[in-house]
Amino acid sequence: MRGRETAVTEPSRTPVRRQGKAVTASLVSGLLLTVGTAMLAGTTAYGSTLSPGASAPSAGQPPREGTVRSVDLPSPPTGTASTHLRQEHVSHFSLIGVTWDDATDLVDGRVRVRARNTDSGQWTAWTDLSSEHGEDSGTTRRRGGTEPVWVGDSDGVEVGVDGGTAGSLPTGMRLDLVGPAQEPSAGALAAGRAPLAARSAASLTTTTVAQPDITPRSGWEADESLREQTEPNYSPQAPKVVFVHHTATTSNYSCTESPAIIRSMYAYHVTGQGWRDLGYNFIVDRCGTIFEGRYGGIDRGVVGAQTYGFNTGSTGVTVIGTYTDEQPSQEARRAVAHLAAWKLGLAGTSPTGTAQLVEGAADSAGFVKGRSYTFQTISGHRDGYATECPGQAFYDKLPEIRTWAAELTNGS
Repeated sequence: MRGRETAVTEPSRTPVRRQGKAVTASLVSGLLLTVGTAMLAGTTAYGSTLSPGASAPSAGQPPREGTVRSVDLPSPPTGTASTHLRQEHVSHFSLIGVTWDDATDLVDGRVRVRARNTDSGQWTAWTDLSSEHGEDSGTTRRRGGTEPVWVGDSDGVEVGVDGGTAGSLPTGMRLDLVGPAQEPSAGALAAGRAPLAARSAASLTTTTVAQPDITPRSGWEADESLREQTEPNYSPQAPKVVFVHHTATTSNYSCTESPAIIRSMYAYHVTGQGWRDLGYNFIVDRCGTIFEGRYGGIDRGVVGAQTYGFNTGSTGVTVIGTYTDEQPSQEARRAVAHLAAWKLGLAGTSPTGTAQLVEGAADSAGFVKGRSYTFQTISGHRDGYATECPGQAFYDKLPEIRTWAAELTNGS
């Protein structure tokens, strides 16, 4: 259900166009650049594995995963609000996103990307990327940006941006490419097989639902030097709403790739978008494996960057994949239900109940800063932000997930 206002004297919110819907305007091509080298003028290397001033690896030396290489997008031709970039034979990468200077800006139009598979040499279909807000406190390094898309090991990329009716594009637009996937080490695999213990036994006294097995950050080999090193932000009380997301990446992945996908999202969120850490509190793959997301304690109210304006007082769990039409697996849905039942139990909240959250952002379309809104305790990202996330097919499964979570709560 859509979050609703508790103050009945206020006028109803104006319907807003959700980010992520394909627009009817066709892509207007701007500049087309095709190169045969790994880097273009204006390309910068970022990431924990590169020291300041270091150059990016050449095309023959694929960069380590976690390195984010940025390519400035061409300025739109005079009189247009569109740009287009094609880059061939680049250093291998696995994840793409587009970012820009002002974190409050959104592209009022269309951003689409595609990649060329390293092994087959074939280009993927075009993927539309929606603009997203995430981090709403604690950092001045934030950049605007799109959701990222996982494309697997690739060596060519093309992006087109159409500003739609806005008449202009955000300044400082760049394409961010995250280094290719690597197999996890034996130590990480061993860590990933063990359940993650809660912070303390005392923290579990308010719930009767057993904690699910959760793969720790070490299990997906998080580079802890990458995230902001200050103390995480915490909600004053245990999270009382679980927002469900999808990653808008491919659903056709092997679950052995899940750690690499998470590492790539982590690098993009921190070095591409300037967030403190990975945005999501938890990640679930299609096999039902639950991963610890943002650092700070799985049983604590870590403020994430997952539902802009309502990050405080909530926790965010995302399922790897795109579920606009495709159904999320039963294993993934069961894992979300178990995680939600346990997490809401820490706050003494029913999975089938409602809770109130206060809007903390001044620029979230359809919401008013400082106003209280009521949400179902297991809600979709779209309930608290103008987005299609977690996809209609997944959103339609939330009643089932609430029922399963309630059965765990009542039956334990």
